[in-house]
Amino acid sequence: MTDVGYNGYPFTWCNGRRRRRTISKRLDRVLINEDWAEAYQFNRVDHIDKTGSDHSLILFRSGNEEVEAVKYFKFLNFWTESEGFLSIVEGIWSMEVRGNSLWKLQQKLKAVSKGLTSWSKESVGNVFQNVKKLEEDIS
Repeated sequence: MTDVGYNGYPFTWCNGRRRRRTISKRLDRVLINEDWAEAYQFNRVDHIDKTGSDHSLILFRSGNEEVEAVKYFKFLNFWTESEGFLSIVEGIWSMEVRGNSLWKLQQKLKAVSKGLTSWSKESVGNVFQNVKKLEEDIS
């Protein structure tokens, strides 16, 4: 058996005590054997922040497909002057999210980025593709 390893916070359990009495350990692991490793070339374990338990959640993903490249959110300054920008942000930001303060912030930021990306594609189109086409036309 082989430990897959992990991404994120190194510990999966904490006794909840303060200062010198705190004990944190990596108790929870994902183990795979050779047959599994041959069948699934992609194996990933993420330690998710704990909420309401002394154990962290573990997210295990495996498969044979290439890992999709992460597309990072790009905020475009001209959006702030575009019609509909503020109403999109206000509408999404006012949605109710349950959880601790940092979870709420993360979820709202994620929702705003998705909402603005979608709104921009509908109202402006693919900005980067448009710029590339205009540069080609100018050339």
